[in-house]
Amino acid sequence: MPFGARAVVAPHPDDEVLGTGGLFARLSQIGRNVLIIAVTNGTASHPKSTEWPPERLDAVRPQETREALQRLRLK
Repeated sequence: MPFGARAVVAPHPDDEVLGTGGLFARLSQIGRNVLIIAVTNGTASHPKSTEWPPERLDAVRPQETREALQRLRLK
């Protein structure tokens, strides 16, 4: 990891942005690098759901992360 970078480890996608999105935006604003690590892909977050089966979550979660990072001007 580059010197001065900050890392956030989250259980699954969306926790990192919901919990520290404002901090990410500010660090980016002042020129700091941010590394985000999601421990899982979030496909087990809605067990037995017919509306959000693992396959759908696997496709949607990365899109949500990209959109959130774009809105925070991080990507």
